[in-house]
Amino acid sequence: MRNATTILVALIVAGCSNSGGGEGDRTTNNRCQPAPAVLVNAISSSLTITGGGSMRSANAVKSADFEKVWFVSADLEGSGLEGGGDIATWATNDLTGSGSIFAVDAVANEFSQWADGRTTDARFSLSDDGVQASRDCAAG
Repeated sequence: MRNATTILVALIVAGCSNSGGGEGDRTTNNRCQPAPAVLVNAISSSLTITGGGSMRSANAVKSADFEKVWFVSADLEGSGLEGGGDIATWATNDLTGSGSIFAVDAVANEFSQWADGRTTDARFSLSDDGVQASRDCAAG
């Protein structure tokens, strides 16, 4: 009976330590969800990659730092973006692609025409909750 109790307690503790990626969970990538195609199309419409380009592995994460902000990261593909690691991040207040969209990092600023979110009143930055999780998911 003691072994069964020990195993049960171990399982409960393990289950509690993996919170499932809720909004307040800043450490896991379980918060990522594939960015809707309509949002990917909206962001892509402003890409400035020479010869055309595309977004791969676009993922969105709801930020716990802002009431209505999702961070969306994707691996950019195209001329000058060979190899992995060309992750760009944007912020939006609407996953349908009809809301505001801002570039959050240097790659998004260089390869898209979205306004620089780092200079807005929100002052989006790579240290905001949700940014790194979305970038990790986009990187695969």
